[in-house]
Amino acid sequence: MLKLIKNEYAKIFHKKTTYIVLILCILLGLGISALIQLDNSYMYDYDYDSSIEEEKSWYINSDYIYDKLNLYSLNLYENMGYKYRSEIPGWVEMAVDSYTSSHYAYILISESKNIAESEVDMDMRLSDTDIEYEKEISQRMEKSILGLDYSAYFDLCVEYYEHQTAKNLVCDKSNYELAKSIKKYNINPEKDETLLSSLHSYVNAKMAYDELMEEKNRGVHIPEEQFQKTAKTYLTYKYIFDNHIENYMMINEDYGGAYSQNKFIMALSSDTVMAGLAGIFIIIIAAGIFANEYSNGTIKFLLINPVKRAKIFWSKYLSCITLFAGALVIFYIIYFLFAMIICGTDGIDGVFLSYADGVVSEQHIILYSLKQYGLTAISLITSIMLAFTISAFIRSTALAIAISLVIEFAGSTISMFLYQLGHDWGRYLIFSNTDLASFSNGMGMFPGQTLTFALVTIAVYMVVFMLTAYDGFTRKEI
Repeated sequence: MLKLIKNEYAKIFHKKTTYIVLILCILLGLGISALIQLDNSYMYDYDYDSSIEEEKSWYINSDYIYDKLNLYSLNLYENMGYKYRSEIPGWVEMAVDSYTSSHYAYILISESKNIAESEVDMDMRLSDTDIEYEKEISQRMEKSILGLDYSAYFDLCVEYYEHQTAKNLVCDKSNYELAKSIKKYNINPEKDETLLSSLHSYVNAKMAYDELMEEKNRGVHIPEEQFQKTAKTYLTYKYIFDNHIENYMMINEDYGGAYSQNKFIMALSSDTVMAGLAGIFIIIIAAGIFANEYSNGTIKFLLINPVKRAKIFWSKYLSCITLFAGALVIFYIIYFLFAMIICGTDGIDGVFLSYADGVVSEQHIILYSLKQYGLTAISLITSIMLAFTISAFIRSTALAIAISLVIEFAGSTISMFLYQLGHDWGRYLIFSNTDLASFSNGMGMFPGQTLTFALVTIAVYMVVFMLTAYDGFTRKEI
C-alpha cells in the first residue's frame, strides 16, 4: 500500500500544474485575508479621510438645527487644533457628539427664534431656570473637552445626571453609566481607545439588560430568545472587564459572527479561508486522480499489475487525504506567520469568549482558531470525496475538475436560496451542513440546526460517496 501511495505522490508532483495551483491557492488565500484586514481597519480605526474645512462647507449656510449642531462640533475640533477626523481621540469624539446633541442643542433650541417648530421636539425647550443651569454646565463641559481633561468631563456627566434625576427631568443615562464604569475599571480613555469602545458597548448592553429585567419584574412578557441574546452580550462584556481582559473575541450577531477589535485576532479568525483553499487544491487533484488515468490511457498499465482494484482505490483515496492533511498544516503555518507580519503579535495572548447557560467561558485564541480550522477541514473532506467520486465515473480530467468546482461553489448558494424560500428540507442537503465553524458558534443556517446534526449528515454523505466511488471503480469496464 505504501508503495502505491508513494507512486500516487510521484504522479501528482510530477506535473507542473500541481505547483502552479498550490502557489495560486496560497497567494489567493493571503490576498483575501489581507483585504479582510484592510476592511476591518476602516471599520474599527475611525480613520476618516475628510478635513474639517471640507465638512464645514456643507453646514455653514444651513438653518437646520442638525446642521448647526454639526457645524458647532467641527468648530470645537478646529479650536482643539484637529484638522482631520483620524487625529481625534476616541473619547473626544464621543464627548463632542454627546455634548452637542444634548447640552448645546438645549441651549440653541431654547434661545433661537429661527428654528422651525417642525424641527424641534417641544420637550427640548427648557424653562428659564433650567436653561441657566444648562448654560453653566455646558460651559464647564466645553472647557473640559477643549482642555482634553477626560476626568473632569466624565465627572460632569455624573453630576449632570444626578442633578436631572433629582429634579425628575429626562436625561440620557448612557454617559452616566460610562463615566461610572471608567472609574470602576480604571480605564484611561486617552491610552485605551479600544477598551473605551468596548466599554461603550458594555454600557449599552447593561442598560438594555437592566431595562428587560425591570420589565420582567413588572410582569411584562419578554421573549426568551430576546432576553438570552441581551444577557449573552451583557454578561460577556461584564466578564471582559471584571477579569481585565484586553484582547478577546466574542460572538456578536450584530457583526455577523465572531468579532474582535484586535487586528491579529481578527486575522487569525480568518484562517478558515486558507483551509477552504487547501480544500480546493485537493479537490482539483481528487477530481483528476482517476480521470487522468483514463484520459492518458495509463489505467490499463495500472490494472495489469497483480494488484487488486480495491487496493488501487484505497491508495488513491489515502493519497488525497494525507496530501490534504499536509496542505492544511503548511497553509496554516504560512497564514499564521503572515498574520503576525501584517498585524503584529499584539493579541497572540488573546482569548475567545463563549456563553452558555448563563456562564462565560474562555479559550486561548490559537486553540480556538485551530478548532475552527479543523472543523472547516472536516467539512471539506466531504467535498474532496465528492470530487473523488466524480473522477471515478468521468474519463475527462477537465470535465471532472469543472463539475467538482461548480458543485463546490454553487452548493452553498443553492442551500441559502432554499433557506430564503422557506424550504426546510434544504437542511438535509450536504452543503447546508458544511459550515461547521459557524455551527460550533451556535449559528446554523436553518432553525434548530446544530453541530451534531451537521456532523451526522456529513458522515452519511461521506459513506454514500465512498461506496459509490468504490463500486464505480471496481466494477467499471476499462
